[in-house]
Amino acid sequence: MQPIPHQEVKLRSKPHPVSFTDSGVFVFESRHDETFAMDLGRWNYHKLALIRHGRGALETAKSRIALKHDQLIYLPPGVAHRFEDQKGNPLTLIMFCFYEKLFSGNDYTSRVLSRFKSEFPCAFPFDLTDNHRRFGVIDKFKQAILEQTQRREEFETLMWSQLLQLLILLTRAHEELAELSSTDHRESAFAGSLSYLNDHFYDPIRIKDLAKLANMSYRRFTEHFRRQTGKTVTQYLSQIRVEYAKQKMLETENILYSAFESGFGDLSHFYRVFKKTTGETPKQYLSSHILSR
Repeated sequence: MQPIPHQEVKLRSKPHPVSFTDSGVFVFESRHDETFAMDLGRWNYHKLALIRHGRGALETAKSRIALKHDQLIYLPPGVAHRFEDQKGNPLTLIMFCFYEKLFSGNDYTSRVLSRFKSEFPCAFPFDLTDNHRRFGVIDKFKQAILEQTQRREEFETLMWSQLLQLLILLTRAHEELAELSSTDHRESAFAGSLSYLNDHFYDPIRIKDLAKLANMSYRRFTEHFRRQTGKTVTQYLSQIRVEYAKQKMLETENILYSAFESGFGDLSHFYRVFKKTTGETPKQYLSSHILSR
């Protein structure tokens, strides 16, 4: 991955100043010096803090919680807190700050924030243990910092869009991990690879890349995948692609377009997989469903 662009490279001995845009968002990277010190305080805006490097702790009015890299902390308005660094291994934080008013006036966006606040843990570290989720979260911060730094036309809208996507991504990740029967990090990493597959089924997918996301060997991943889903990776992927192709065919009545949009590399392969999965050819499926409308 490309390094995250940052607004200043100096090490900080005190908290980074927050200068909101007109839309009520601000994002920054804070690389702490060994002398970093922060008073316990309260803020009237939301904070999403990604721990990129180092170790330390989050102190609130009620607790002191250890922090390490690849964790994310959500701090709502009014929660007293301060960050402390471990001696010899200070923290590097990337912080997304935003006002709640940003989400008012629109039912869809207000529901995103409401659902995030009700589902995501407050003032408690959320581990980004799998590569798919970690890279996805980092990318949202990276893009927001890039937009804020370059300040091109409509940059605030794009920052808001990255924040909105970040909240949805984190909410889904928390819900998916909460459904796991095990807290084993390996199971979490596997869930991340499955999430990647569901999100990118229309792209070329290699099993060895999924295994790498899950931190497993090729053989162990394929065995575990079959135990968890009841299907091979190829069967699972084919089913998702066919279901999506069926939707696109009904929308467009174009078989070739639907096949390629669903991730099939050639039409003959699409016909074989579609017939095997549904018992019908694409033409038969399209004809029967168009007539039944």
